Amino acid sequence: MFDKYRSILLLAVCALFLGVYLSGGNVIGGAKQWDFRAHYFSVKAYEAGLNPYNNKDVNSVNDSRHFIYPQLTYPYHPVTFGFFRLFTKFEFPDALKIYFACNLLLLLVLIILWKDYFLKEKILILFFAVLWLFSFNNPIIIALRAANPAIFEAALVWVALAFLINNHSLPFLLLLAILSFFKGTPLILSPLVFLIPKDKKKIFFQIAAVLLLFGILFIWPYFSNPLLFNSYWNYASTVKETGIINPCSYAFIMDLAKWVGLGKSWAMINSTYALWGILILTVYIFIVRKLNWNKHKILIVFFTLLTYAIIAPRFKDYAYIQLLPISYFLITRNLGLIAVNLFGILTSRINLPYFIKHYHPFFAAVIGWGYLGFCLLRSKKL
Repeated sequence: MFDKYRSILLLAVCALFLGVYLSGGNVIGGAKQWDFRAHYFSVKAYEAGLNPYNNKDVNSVNDSRHFIYPQLTYPYHPVTFGFFRLFTKFEFPDALKIYFACNLLLLLVLIILWKDYFLKEKILILFFAVLWLFSFNNPIIIALRAANPAIFEAALVWVALAFLINNHSLPFLLLLAILSFFKGTPLILSPLVFLIPKDKKKIFFQIAAVLLLFGILFIWPYFSNPLLFNSYWNYASTVKETGIINPCSYAFIMDLAKWVGLGKSWAMINSTYALWGILILTVYIFIVRKLNWNKHKILIVFFTLLTYAIIAPRFKDYAYIQLLPISYFLITRNLGLIAVNLFGILTSRINLPYFIKHYHPFFAAVIGWGYLGFCLLRSKKL
């Protein structure tokens, strides 16, 4: 009973913190929610028989007060139109309110999920609320300001991981496949199912079936609507965002190459990125092989998600929502990490060098990965 009241209090405090920050954070209204505006009217264009990946076509059905810029081209696979069509049934102002409310509800669901399945110890409520809102340069606020589906994506990731730690491999794989139509890379996490101590032949069949289904659905638009698929592929395969909006390893390497005078030497950039990925994965495999799934499953999940975050070729600023419970878990074990995770809010008014200013969420994830890996390697109690 007491634990239930603590859960209610945790949700109330987080909701209060978020409400106070939103009220003074210029998050809602005006030209904000640009991602949802682009997604909404892109699907409206598709419903009108136009090309949702063509900026001119999208703006031809855009009846909002704000222009949709070319850099906001619809970035997701055509399969994902079904998700946004849930909202195009309503006029844009109403759809935006419904979408925003759904995001707030999903945030509360995430808190309950994290608490009940992954953070089993007694939670320090005020401390959790602060870290939840401000770690990794405020990804929740960024996602709400842009109205990006990052909160929906984080919910899918953590629901999938909840299935995984309860040894349910098929729903874990299916949720990753759904998410990969939005972000492309989450299926990288699928080999985690082989850590489950059950019939490996059954798991192998499941992963093969899910990958085959994903492949068929992914390539199907190429045959049914080649123009649509090629428009998607031409945009998705050429997006190369860097800096604070995409603080990930590949973007960091691109900016570093530019800084040292290599410019767009893609062979060097891709080789460096490949070496980084190989190094991180080698260390990851070496450490995880020493662990027991039944004893360390939550730590393995945390370490795996951090590994994914620091090697993913694209990990946007709002994607760091996925790492928030890991941030809380590690900081409660080592308070020295608090400055690293809250670096953005602590230095918001300080003029910093470019790489520190634009990549500190990535550095925080790498440091967290290193600390957790070290503890696991040394069998340090966490």
